[in-house]
Amino acid sequence: MKNKLKFVSKICFLTLAITTAIIFLSALSFYVNYQGRVLPGVTLEGINLSGKNKLEAKSTILEFTDKNLAKEVNLIYKTNRWSLRYEELGLTPEIDEVITKAFNVGRERKLKNRLKSFWKAITSGYDLKIHYKIDHIKLEKAMSEIKNIVEIAPVNASYLIKWDNTVEIKPGKMGKKVNDRLFKKQIVDGFKVGHDTLNIPVRDVMPDITTSDVYGMKITGLLAEYETFFNENKKNRSHNVKLAAKKLDGVEIPPGENFSFNETIGPRTEKQGFKEATVIVGNKFTLGLGGGVCQVSSTLYNSVLKAGLSIVERENHSLIIGYVPMGLDATVVYGYIDFKFLNETGGYVVIRSKAENGRLIIKIFGCREEKPEIKIVRNYRTIEPPLKIIPESSLPKGTEKIKEEGKAGYKVEVIRYFYRDGNIFKKEKISSDYYPPEPKVVIIGTN
Repeated sequence: MKNKLKFVSKICFLTLAITTAIIFLSALSFYVNYQGRVLPGVTLEGINLSGKNKLEAKSTILEFTDKNLAKEVNLIYKTNRWSLRYEELGLTPEIDEVITKAFNVGRERKLKNRLKSFWKAITSGYDLKIHYKIDHIKLEKAMSEIKNIVEIAPVNASYLIKWDNTVEIKPGKMGKKVNDRLFKKQIVDGFKVGHDTLNIPVRDVMPDITTSDVYGMKITGLLAEYETFFNENKKNRSHNVKLAAKKLDGVEIPPGENFSFNETIGPRTEKQGFKEATVIVGNKFTLGLGGGVCQVSSTLYNSVLKAGLSIVERENHSLIIGYVPMGLDATVVYGYIDFKFLNETGGYVVIRSKAENGRLIIKIFGCREEKPEIKIVRNYRTIEPPLKIIPESSLPKGTEKIKEEGKAGYKVEVIRYFYRDGNIFKKEKISSDYYPPEPKVVIIGTN
């Protein structure tokens, strides 16, 4: 009995070994026969790839995808309709990826996975799906004409300050733009389910500057204005006045920010377009680049004073000039002397400036509703010119000749008053300027 059991065991082992060998040899023969080819049972969306090499598989897949990509799809936006092939929309099959997947079925690195996929392929079939991606350049080319019709650029809100002192607010407008991210997804998804119609997704585009942004600037009206006059016959000086006025026109000063005249106008050089005209250097009138620019800074200074804005930096000329009253001038020298003021209004301040026909006018606009009434008062004291005597031996004793008549000097104090409802609520000393006298020079004979 014991020998009989041993015999049966040997028979079973031998049978198992032979069976295993047959299966192994069959599998080996199977793999050898399909060397470089797709294993049986592997399909791509129902298309048989079994037994095909890479070139044959690629040809079969291309034939399949080309046929599908040639299908037309209607793109719709409102009443507009465009017919394009899916291929034109940049839909591109990832062929190399799916070929690799097809050849990997039953050839996975891990034995467990290899047997699992192989068994699935020969028993129930192994069907693959092809993935598509979007060729962005191709899609953009196809959509360029459509976007020209569908897309609308947003329009920024703006304001227009007219010379009649009115402020016009121009509302902003929403734009339209194709939602590219969503549209690309729609193309891929629509192709998968066989849609022949796609609605072009369009999103609203806000302007960079909205209507509420412009209203928030609080530019509601004129705060102050001041004008001076210049001689158009003095060509170079007139040119400089007009150039500086043009650079000043339209400048915005945000709330809480300082305005710098020198930073706004820039260096007074030939490269910047300035010409030689009369300037004051060392208490004397002489020629220099940018002569006349101080008339613009002084005119602006007076407008700023009347607008109630805070003066940060300002100096008077060393000599009395004729285009503004004493104590109300503001000299500027690029890199050395600046005119600055601070916008503390809580809204934007805008400068309008124009020089033509011998008239320079500068206006300040901002929040008119919050502006108090302003009054500027000048108090000045005259300083008589000192006498300077020069002895001259060539003249008879007692002889007097006046060489220079001399000029009086002045001390000028400027005070600014703020009124509300007819009552002063603030008094501010703006400046205390000194214009030195020029001595009277008398020559007296000593012979």
